[in-house]
Amino acid sequence: MKDFTSCTSDQHIDSRESRTCRDNAVVEKLFAFFKVHNPFPETSNIMSIASSVVSEDSVNCHKALEVGVNSLKSIFGQNTISLFQGVIS
Repeated sequence: MKDFTSCTSDQHIDSRESRTCRDNAVVEKLFAFFKVHNPFPETSNIMSIASSVVSEDSVNCHKALEVGVNSLKSIFGQNTISLFQGVIS
């Protein structure tokens, strides 16, 4: 049973010195990139992390639930076609 369960660190590819050195080099490149390209700039605006689009002053994400519930209440019970009148020509 010992032959099947025992292993040394030399058997693990990820723990070899060459792999560790390569991983460290990649981490250093990432740090250098993020020093130049900060993904989280300091700003007082609401901004999308994915697209860097900055919101208008009218955005109120702290009221997202309230706005969503009110939107649903305003269309509840209406005919689907009537919801799109004026939008679709």
